[in-house]
Amino acid sequence: MGAGSGGTVSEILTLEHEDATTPVRVRLSDFLSREPAFEDTCFAHSSFLYDVGGRPEPGAEPRLWQAESVLSPPARCARITLPVNPDMHIMGLWLLPARPERTEQP
Repeated sequence: MGAGSGGTVSEILTLEHEDATTPVRVRLSDFLSREPAFEDTCFAHSSFLYDVGGRPEPGAEPRLWQAESVLSPPARCARITLPVNPDMHIMGLWLLPARPERTEQP
């Protein structure tokens, strides 16, 4: 969960476990975008924004975006290496266990 600043961002972060590394593409829309630029969804929305001087920015409605990356096959992770990009702002990151395979019930 996060946002780009100065435009959308698309970067690779790396999941690391022992001798294995798994690259994962993360794409986030700009924090002032009203609609997502990728498959991300709005996680949080505010109706105001203040500039560095404490004055309200008219019409600005910042958003945090939630992006999902499904790994196939699932990867193990002991450490995450983030890209160096000052325009990518990651506020939260969740690693979830693999979803169980769905089987049809008669």
